[in-house]
Amino acid sequence: MEKLPFTPMGVQTFVNALYALDEDELLAELEGLADLVNWMKEHFLLSGTQEAYLDNMSTGICQYIAEMLHSSLAGRIPVNFNQVNSAVARPTAVNDDGKLLDLSKKSEAVIINNQLSKRDSLNISISYLH
Repeated sequence: MEKLPFTPMGVQTFVNALYALDEDELLAELEGLADLVNWMKEHFLLSGTQEAYLDNMSTGICQYIAEMLHSSLAGRIPVNFNQVNSAVARPTAVNDDGKLLDLSKKSEAVIINNQLSKRDSLNISISYLH
């Protein structure tokens, strides 16, 4: 797969390409998520700052993100990526990198014509504190 910029447009283009794969190809591609940092570097054009951020993420955070991505992408649910350039200033801890990451999987139940329909989505937001 071609590398794309890690931007909302790049992420959506990448997700669309993944979802165009057949089931076996998609699952084979998602096996790489076991090493989230290298998987991200292989699939997205990242700045030096973005690569450094990934390299410094804790193992626990990487595992959590990888699990959320794997289950969401394997289920071919919509992925919404939102990159915000500023956020409300909040107290920061020592050595805080100034980034807030919100990763949430959302399920909605909708009744249409007496039929229950469930819609899932994965929402990823990155904000930068000033």
